[in-house]
Amino acid sequence: MNFAPARRFLGGPAWAWVVLPLILLVVIKIIGPPGPLPEPSDMSLIIREGLLFTRTGDSFGFVPWGQHELVKPLWAVSMGFTTRSAIEWGLGKDASGFHLGLYKRTGQWRWSLDALRFDEEGRRKSPGEPSLSQSELQKLLPLLVAELNRRSGEKHWGDVFAKALGEGRETSSYACIQNVLILSAWLSVLVALSAVGAMFFAKNAAARIGRVPPVSSAANPSEPR
Repeated sequence: MNFAPARRFLGGPAWAWVVLPLILLVVIKIIGPPGPLPEPSDMSLIIREGLLFTRTGDSFGFVPWGQHELVKPLWAVSMGFTTRSAIEWGLGKDASGFHLGLYKRTGQWRWSLDALRFDEEGRRKSPGEPSLSQSELQKLLPLLVAELNRRSGEKHWGDVFAKALGEGRETSSYACIQNVLILSAWLSVLVALSAVGAMFFAKNAAARIGRVPPVSSAANPSEPR
């Protein structure tokens, strides 16, 4: 047994595989923890095209985009939301189980329905401020759900929107580049242990198989005369 750090292992010198986990740990430290989960994308898609409506008697009616220039009063549907985010990290065993040092991100979202004045007169009076009461917004909601379902067809965005308003959303995820690096670091540790073994114990195929000793040449018996 002889120590040979430069011995070839998995296509490279064995010492390089021992250094790899340290490099990955430094990269993980530099990157730091992941950021919070983003807001679910489908909620922003629901009102992406703009939903304009006006008052029709004691109710509301929706106005197609491009046909709203002379409509007064005019409102645009908007959403407010609150979010709570948590990022958990653990290593080792605790009451909830065994942890490999992976980040777990959790996000909670609650949405509320808002409406902003969209015509010039309304924007001058209350720029950027909600201009409908809560009772009026409650009256608007079923109309909005029906309009969204009509526009989205089989996607039923109105039902999705109503459920999000009523229940909110909560989701957890381990998906992030930091966890990819952490798992790679764990894998590299296993490879590094094998590389350390390769430094001390050479796999000499010839020694394992054994060499066939050469046959000594003996004098041929003299041929009969």
